[in-house]
Amino acid sequence: MIPLDFNVLNAGLHRTRQAQQTKGYLMHFRKHLIFTLMIALTGTAFSGCKTVSNVAEQATETTANVVLPPSQEAELGKQLSAELEREVKLHPDPAVQAYIQELGNEIVKAAGSNVPEGITFTFKVIDDPDTVNAFAMPGGYIYFYSGLLLKAENTAEIIGVMGHEVAHVTERHVAERLVKAYGLQALLNMALGQNPGQVKQIVAGMLAQGYLLKYGRSQESESDKVGLSYVLRDGTYSPQGMVTFFQKLDEGGASVPTIVSSHPDPGERAKTLRSMIAKQSNVPSNLGKERFEELYPKFRASAATTTTTTDTTTTEQ
Repeated sequence: MIPLDFNVLNAGLHRTRQAQQTKGYLMHFRKHLIFTLMIALTGTAFSGCKTVSNVAEQATETTANVVLPPSQEAELGKQLSAELEREVKLHPDPAVQAYIQELGNEIVKAAGSNVPEGITFTFKVIDDPDTVNAFAMPGGYIYFYSGLLLKAENTAEIIGVMGHEVAHVTERHVAERLVKAYGLQALLNMALGQNPGQVKQIVAGMLAQGYLLKYGRSQESESDKVGLSYVLRDGTYSPQGMVTFFQKLDEGGASVPTIVSSHPDPGERAKTLRSMIAKQSNVPSNLGKERFEELYPKFRASAATTTTTTDTTTTEQ
């Protein structure tokens, strides 16, 4: 009798279960996608206001919700963030990290039931004074470059950016763009932990360009609107911070901040936000300058030690 190697048997069973799980996801996805396309196309036939791009966007959104539900998005985000943090230097000052996490917690609390079940937000600062950007990863992992903190003038501006990034997650934009950028099968494999090489490739690309995903105009507009509603609902800081920060980006200068590449048309968006705020009543005016100014030297302290030994060329997109 040939002796059985239970380790080999267990590994084979594990691979079989993963293949069956992937097949099940694919079948589930196809059914929902066909149904959604039928509904969307029917709506187009009876409504002159919908376009083919609207139908495609609706289908992509449904694809994200079916194939990458929040629980799997969180697992994918865990893998991507772990890989990212192996490749970057997080800001070493606990006070700076606590500041960003606290502001993020305020926005998440304001988002309330908009936060998908299974998503737990985490906010961290990457120590890179030359990069002016912030980005959301799958599962609620949100990162701010220290360059953005140095570009801001008060807490209201930072929490305005925070609201925008949180909205990308709560409105499922991250999941939608991942489906579009990397495809169904690749996302399924990554969510199931079957393709660590793809995870490394995504993070490498993100570090090269300074952001993870480039959103469509409709998604950026929606994140502005929803993010503004979170800031207003929180009620602690002036929503004008969103306006003034976009105005800063629109002013440009010798170098173009990375955030303009992933968040286009800042000037026009500032005007839209200003118009939206004008329609609100009892708008808070607190800019949060006191704590910001107290912490600002800490943002610069790390920048000073970093730039003395490295090339300080600004990343441009």
